[in-house]
Amino acid sequence: MHIHSKQVMDTFLSIIEHISDVEYQKRIWIRGEGPECDDFVDTVCDFFDVGDPALKDYKNFGITDTQYRLLVQLRDAFETFAEENHFPEEFISSPEWNRIVEMAKGALESFGYRKNSLNIRNNLINRDQILDEFLKDIECLSDKRYQDNIWAANEGPECNDIDDAICNFFDDGNPILENYKDFGITEPNMKR
Repeated sequence: MHIHSKQVMDTFLSIIEHISDVEYQKRIWIRGEGPECDDFVDTVCDFFDVGDPALKDYKNFGITDTQYRLLVQLRDAFETFAEENHFPEEFISSPEWNRIVEMAKGALESFGYRKNSLNIRNNLINRDQILDEFLKDIECLSDKRYQDNIWAANEGPECNDIDDAICNFFDDGNPILENYKDFGITEPNMKR
């Protein structure tokens, strides 16, 4: 599998993990306790932004036929659910949402995915990839054309706004800056 394909799949599985984890949803989507910066709408957008291209060309993303069927079933059920439901505090305990959660768990199991208490990025993506994500966050914050097209005009295909960009910047950047030497960042680069 190509490195880009692995990054996409790692991200996709991370999103599915959030769909499978009701405690995460209560803590982040409903109570907003952090440290993650996420909500149901972001999860829906991210799921389809990342997942649809992977499913469209699933063989090149290392997805087996069995995994593909499980992911398509999850995608279809999640799409129908998300069209009709918008507020986690209203649906989190519903049988319909429980079905989605269980489908997400089944999809993760098909990949041999195991939840770990550490941040998913630290488990699945190497340091270069983490740093690359952070640099993309910085690029997003520095690219006026991107901001005009995506944030202001909603021209997509990205589902992103200034709040997402800020959250991504801190979510990706804080672990890097706290452990900058592990990422090959030297002291002169750290000076303001």
